[in-house]
Amino acid sequence: MSQHLTSSTATPALDYLMSAAFPSQRAALTDLAAHQGLMWRCVCRTINSLNTDRCAQCEKGRLWTDDITPDDPENYGSLLENLRSILADWFDREPKERRPAAIGFRVTTQYDDGPAWATWDATAYYTDFPEGKPYPKDFERSRVADALGELDDFEQPQVHDTLLVVVPPPFAPKRPKEKGLTREYAYGISDYARAAAAALGDGWGADSGYIGAYGLLWGPGVPTLRLYVDPYEDLVLTRHEDEDAAAFTIDLPDGAPSYPAEMRAVGEAIAKIARTFLP
Repeated sequence: MSQHLTSSTATPALDYLMSAAFPSQRAALTDLAAHQGLMWRCVCRTINSLNTDRCAQCEKGRLWTDDITPDDPENYGSLLENLRSILADWFDREPKERRPAAIGFRVTTQYDDGPAWATWDATAYYTDFPEGKPYPKDFERSRVADALGELDDFEQPQVHDTLLVVVPPPFAPKRPKEKGLTREYAYGISDYARAAAAALGDGWGADSGYIGAYGLLWGPGVPTLRLYVDPYEDLVLTRHEDEDAAAFTIDLPDGAPSYPAEMRAVGEAIAKIARTFLP
C-alpha cells in the first residue's frame, strides 16, 4: 500500500530518495522534484533547493516569490491567505500538472455588478520563465472562485489592477498559528543545536536544555555553549553558565526553518559562530 506524503514527510522523503538514488537516477528525480514544486528551476536551468532564493550556479534571484496586489497585501489579511491555501489544494490534486510558483488573475467587467477578479484567463508563473504563461483551466465552480469572490466583496478591483498570488510547495506545513501563549514550529531549539553539531563534525555534540528552553552545544577545547532566544526574539549563542559572556546573534534571513535543508543551512550559520569560541 502506498503512503500519502504529508507536510512532515514530503521533503525528508525527497532527501532520502536523493541519497539512495544512483547518479544516473538523480537527474530524473530532480527534474520531477522541480516539476512538482519540491525544488525550483532557475532561468539558467539549474535546479535549486527550496531553502534558497538565489541560484547556486548563476546567482540570479528566484522569480515570483512575492505577492502582487492592488494595495498592501496586509489589507487582505486572511482572505489572501485563504486564497493561497485553496490554490495549494488545487495543485495538490493535480500532481501531473506542472506546479507554478504563482498564479495571476485579471479583472473582468463582464458581470452586471462591476469589475471582479476573473476565474478564467489566469496566468501561471514559473521560476525558469521571466514572463507568465496562460493557464488553460477555468477556476469556475471551485473553491478558488469562492475565494476570489470574497476578495471582490472586500474590495472591488479596478480595471487595471493585478493580483498575483504565490503558490506554496506541495504539502507545505501550515503557517504557525497563535494558540494562547504558544506558537508551533517545525523544530525545537535543541534541533538547532544538533544541526550545528552535525555541521561542526567530529568531536562536537548537542543536547536539550531544561524542558527544552535552550540548546547545549560543546566541542573539543570549547566550554559548553548555550543556544537560546533572547528577549528581543533573536537566536543567540553564548557561553553556558557565564552571565557576563558576550552573546552572538544568529542571522535567520528566511525565518524559522520548516524543512531539513533549511535546518541544515541554519546549522551551518550557528556552526560559523561556534567556531569563534575555538581556542
